[in-house]
Order: sequence, then structure tokens, then C-alpha cells
Amino acid sequence: MAESTPHDEPNRPVRWRRLLLHLIGPAVFVYLLSRIDLGNVLEALKRTHLTAYSIACAMPFLLLFLKAVRWRVLVNASAAERVSVGRIYAYSLAGLFLGAATPGRLGELCKIGYARKHGLDLGAATATVLADRIVDVFVLLMLAAVLGADYMRFFGGGLRLAWLLSWGPLLIVLGCFAAVLLSVRFRAAAGFVSKVLGKRLGEAAADGLDAFFHSLRRVAPTGWAGVLFLTVLAWLVYCVQKVTIAVAIGLAINPLYLSAVCLIAAVLAMLPISVLGLGTRDATYVYLLAYAGVSSEQAIALSTLVLFSMILTSAAGCTAFMVLGRASQNKGASCDATSS
Repeated sequence: MAESTPHDEPNRPVRWRRLLLHLIGPAVFVYLLSRIDLGNVLEALKRTHLTAYSIACAMPFLLLFLKAVRWRVLVNASAAERVSVGRIYAYSLAGLFLGAATPGRLGELCKIGYARKHGLDLGAATATVLADRIVDVFVLLMLAAVLGADYMRFFGGGLRLAWLLSWGPLLIVLGCFAAVLLSVRFRAAAGFVSKVLGKRLGEAAADGLDAFFHSLRRVAPTGWAGVLFLTVLAWLVYCVQKVTIAVAIGLAINPLYLSAVCLIAAVLAMLPISVLGLGTRDATYVYLLAYAGVSSEQAIALSTLVLFSMILTSAAGCTAFMVLGRASQNKGASCDATSS
């Protein structure tokens, strides 16, 4: 029987803290369920219009296609050969699955490994994934802030916290992104790292930053314009999907206001306290939709149908992940057989 080493002991409290942090969202969800009439939630779900909901369940695949094409623009700017749309879509599906299974969608970083299969070094592959994510979050925060600010005049201070949660990170992300794109002194940053952590790490940081910024500069201005356009379009599809689900359960609500609430919920879902937005999305819907006269039971029913559609998309992503993994194993086996 293996004994725990002294080195493992300090890590145990950290693991427990992380686990407890990730359980905050599910705990909030359980609390909400204990405060509502579950019978009314089931009745709302039974009245779901299946045709409308089926259309809504197909929309995330369109959304993911737009995001995949966006990432393809960044990847092809540095790839040794152009990556096909089908291949990049499969990578995006697999990344969606791993992102859905991890708090804060950190699993999407697996796309770095996929990008490296097409001739990108580590710095360039990381740049494409991080830039793709930064643009996605930036547009999300911008849309959430704009719509949230627009509806504050109707509901006074009720939306002030949600509005600040959108504008605050938006300004931070905008400042960081501008600093990254405009900076020409990244070697100085690597020099600072070398002074603190040593020459070897400093040189590695310099090389990584070189590749990172060089890959970003390879994308033409028209490419960046296309990236922004595809991102805005993707988030519009996201909002249309939520409105379609609301229509499917007969929820009468202003589509723009519902879009604002869903975008704010998407912002809060980025917090590493839940998986698939469980709890954070439900609490946001219950709290903010109440200002539009939506009952807690209706809000939970809406959030539940959103969750089911996410699980369906993630199941497709799981299939893509397993197919890609099997293809890599077969390729590795064939290479070994050839070399022997």
C-alpha cells in the first residue's frame, strides 16, 4: 500500500479548497430548488414546444461553427499548411467538451495541442487560442455592458451590480489586450523574468513571447475585422437561441432584455465556481428575470432547458474528442510500424 509523502501533504488543503470552490455553483442550484415549487417547474417543462426547442438545440452547432471559422483565421495565419474547416470544427467540438467539463472553461486550452499538429510552435499555438478566447470574452463583455446599461434606466439600481460586473472586466480586458498588441518591449518583460527566475527561464520567456506576438502580427487587419465580425455574429446566435427556448416554453418577455440577462449570465459562468454554469446561470435568471415579471419556476425551467441543450452539444464534443484521440493513436501506431 503506497504511503503519502510529506510533499503531498501541503497539496491536500489546496485540492480540497478547489473542490469546495467548484461546488459553489451546484450548491446555489440546490438552494434555489429548495426555495421553489418543483411541480410548477415540471409543468412548464411539459408545455415545451418540441419543434421550437429542437431548433434551439441545433443553434449551438451553428454558433460553434462561427467560432471555429474565427479560430481558423488565426491558425491559418501561422500554420505551415491551411487547416480545413471540417478539421478545425472537430477541434472546436473537442475543445467545447473539455471546456464544458472544467470550471472556467479551462479545458479549451487543449486546442493548443491541436494547433501544434499543423506546424505551429508552442508560442504561436498558444497565441491563437488565447487571442481567440480574449476576443470572445471582450465581445461578450461589450454586449453585456451595453445591453445592461440600456436596461438600467428601467429597473434602477437592481441591475447595477450586474452592469458593473460587465463593465469592470470589460475595461480590464480591453486595457490588457491593447497593451499586448501595442507593446514593443516584450523583451524587457523577459529580462525581468530572467532577473527574478534565472537566465534560462528568461531566455525561454523571450522566445515564447517572440513567437506569441509574431503570430498575432501575422494576422492581417482584415483578418482581425473578420474575427470581430464572426464573434459578434456568434453571440447574436447565442442570444437568439435563448429567446427561442423562451418562446418554446411560452415565456412572454422582451427579447432584448432576455438577451441582456443571458449575456450577463454568460459572464458570471466564466467564474471557476461551477461546471456548465450550473447555479450561476440559474441564480442570474431567477434574480434578473424577476424584474420582468418572470416567476422563479419559469426562470429555472428556462435555465434547465438551456442546460440540456449544452449537454447535447457537449455530447457531440465528446464524440469528436474520442474520434480525434483514436485517430492520433492510429497515426502513432502506423508511424511506429513504418520505423520498425
